[in-house]
Amino acid sequence: MLRGDWWYVRIEEDDCDIKAEKGGAKLAVEVETGKRKKYDHILRNLKRDLKWADRVVIVCPNKQIEQKISQLVRDKSENTDVFTYSEFKLSNIFTQ
Repeated sequence: MLRGDWWYVRIEEDDCDIKAEKGGAKLAVEVETGKRKKYDHILRNLKRDLKWADRVVIVCPNKQIEQKISQLVRDKSENTDVFTYSEFKLSNIFTQ
């Protein structure tokens, strides 16, 4: 999806799942599988990614996990979005 929209994409670089850049915009995408019972790693990833990215997107498998993650990151950054895999669309990210 990102490559098709002409983003420069790097996979699994510096512990970030996906790093993408386009026209000066920098995006970090973290992919959650829902296999972990705790989500403390998400806050570590968010803090790390916000050092370089304009926006951090976390994608996860379902609404239940999306709600848990949204509650966790709600007060940490206004530059963070959480989507389910099926909801994730690039057009939602930089237009908010």
